[in-house]
Amino acid sequence: MVKYYIILILFISYSLKAGPLDIEAIKKECLQEYKNESSEKYTQCLKTKVNDILYESEKES
Repeated sequence: MVKYYIILILFISYSLKAGPLDIEAIKKECLQEYKNESSEKYTQCLKTKVNDILYESEKES
């Protein structure tokens, strides 16, 4: 039972630290730049921006 509490506390602390990732805002930003959701550059833009946000949050901790 104690193991479950430890896991729950770790999960909650990591989720609070990471926070929500606003995918819709990132999509809109990339769409304004590339104007086509099916282009290779649009998908690369999404990947880059998401990875940058995740890397920054990891770097701050």
